[in-house]
Amino acid sequence: MSARELSLSVSEVAALSGVSEKIVRNEIHRGVIPSGNRRAQRKHWRFPPDAVAYFILFSKIPFPREDRQAVYELMSTAKRRAGNWRKSRSDTLDRDGFLSINTKRFLSDSNKKLRLYRQGLRRIESRPEILSGEEVFKGTRLSVRHIGGMLRKGVTVEDVKADHPILTIDDIRFAEIYSAVKRSPGRPTKSINLRRNHLD
Repeated sequence: MSARELSLSVSEVAALSGVSEKIVRNEIHRGVIPSGNRRAQRKHWRFPPDAVAYFILFSKIPFPREDRQAVYELMSTAKRRAGNWRKSRSDTLDRDGFLSINTKRFLSDSNKKLRLYRQGLRRIESRPEILSGEEVFKGTRLSVRHIGGMLRKGVTVEDVKADHPILTIDDIRFAEIYSAVKRSPGRPTKSINLRRNHLD
């Protein structure tokens, strides 16, 4: 498993869970997400894959702030207890016996999206001679972001598949997620120095 599979950026977590990047960043700045090594994470926060399940759950059940850190820890780590919450072996979260939440569905949804995303990353490539380095599906000239953008504009998966039969349904669904992930800033282009040749 590569480092890319072990950790996710803010943008990836937001795209996979269906929440905005602002929500993810707010959870960081409010101290809901444990800081870990602040110096190492000052510029680029990385999340474990199970953080996606937390944000899917949070989008459905807006927990009070005092509970969110405990819920995040239980969903994204192997901990069994945090704050007033505990996690049973059946992936049920329980708060002092007064509130019980079965997280299996959220974990299942998260795992499906993560599996789709990881498989999709292996299906794409970027080469300078193809669409100026734009990410495309291997063996094609089809831009991943263009395909995803079509879905985000309301084109159905079936219509995209009909227009591009070389793509699988998973390719198309991956493209929708991938197109929502912000591009990482690339290396700045070098300035071009023009010289005039003098003829004697």
